[in-house]
Amino acid sequence: MMNNFLHRPLGHFISSRFLRSRRVFAQSIFASSLIVISSAAMAGELAVTDGVVVKFGQDAQLVVRDKLTAGKGVVLTSQSDDAAGGQVAATAQTPVTGVWSGVRLEKSAAPNNLSFTEMTIRYAGAQGGAGLTVLGFNPALQYLQITDNIIGLQLLQGASPTINGSSFLRNGTGIDADGNALPVITNSQFLQNSTQAIFNRTPTTIIQAT
Repeated sequence: MMNNFLHRPLGHFISSRFLRSRRVFAQSIFASSLIVISSAAMAGELAVTDGVVVKFGQDAQLVVRDKLTAGKGVVLTSQSDDAAGGQVAATAQTPVTGVWSGVRLEKSAAPNNLSFTEMTIRYAGAQGGAGLTVLGFNPALQYLQITDNIIGLQLLQGASPTINGSSFLRNGTGIDADGNALPVITNSQFLQNSTQAIFNRTPTTIIQAT
C-alpha cells in the first residue's frame, strides 16, 4: 500500500488513487488515475521527482485539487509511449493522440502556488480532456513541451496563467481558452497544430502572444 514513499516500476498498474492527508513521493508510476485531494485537517500532496515518467492507461486522468510538486524533466504520457521510460506492454506499442484524459488543475489548488517547469505532456485528450486543463486560477507554466494532444492546454473559468518558453507541437489545438481566460504568453512556439494554435472562445477578451 501507499506510505510516505511511493516507488513503483513502470508496468506496475495502479488503480484509481486518492492521495489524502499525506505527502507521497513518486519516482515511477503506471497509473489508471490519480486524484490529489485534501481533508479539513491536512493537505494532500503528490511530489514527483526530477526526470520521472508517469504513464496513464485508457481514459485515465490526474486531477489536482490540492498540491502537486513536480521536478524538472517530468514526462506525463500514454501507456503506449514506448519512447518515454521504455516499453510497459508485452509487445511494442505505437502511441496515438487521445489515449488518456490529461492533467486537470482545480481552482482549489490555487492557494498552493502551483507551477510547472520543464514538464512534457503528450498523447492526451480522451473524454474531452486536454493535455493540461486549468480552472479559475493562474499558475506559472515555464518551458513546457505540450505535444501530440487533441487539445494542448485548456483554460476554463477565466484561468489566466503565465506561459513562458513553452512549445505546443502537433496538437489538434494548441491552447483552447474560454470564460474570458487571458493567459500571458511569451517566448513560446506553436508548430504543426492541425486545427489552430490558439482558439479564443471569448474574443472580446484579446489574447496576445509576444
